[in-house]
Amino acid sequence: MTRPAGVVRVASYNIHALKDDRAALRRVVLAISPDVLLLQEVPRHPFSSHRIAALAAGFGLTWSGGSRGGTSTTAMTSLRVDQLAAWRESLPTPGSVSRAGTPRSGSPCPATDR
Repeated sequence: MTRPAGVVRVASYNIHALKDDRAALRRVVLAISPDVLLLQEVPRHPFSSHRIAALAAGFGLTWSGGSRGGTSTTAMTSLRVDQLAAWRESLPTPGSVSRAGTPRSGSPCPATDR
């Protein structure tokens, strides 16, 4: 799929540690054709890198690799995107308040709950 210059399609997907239907996952990702694919619940055991790299290849995307540390998130990109850097940052736990002062999770938000 060709897109105009400057248009980037970003998708986020929870892959449940690859325990669900992988063929369906592949069909969805290929259908939406993302330039950047952000994944949650990616396998994170020490020897899972080959599975993630193979998953990216099956989507026609690239995975920069590297350690996922204690997180189970990662990013994949198409060749249309030059990934210059990647980092992770822990978010506050549910019910806490972010650095921006916004409650997370089930907490009421004073800015919108009027």
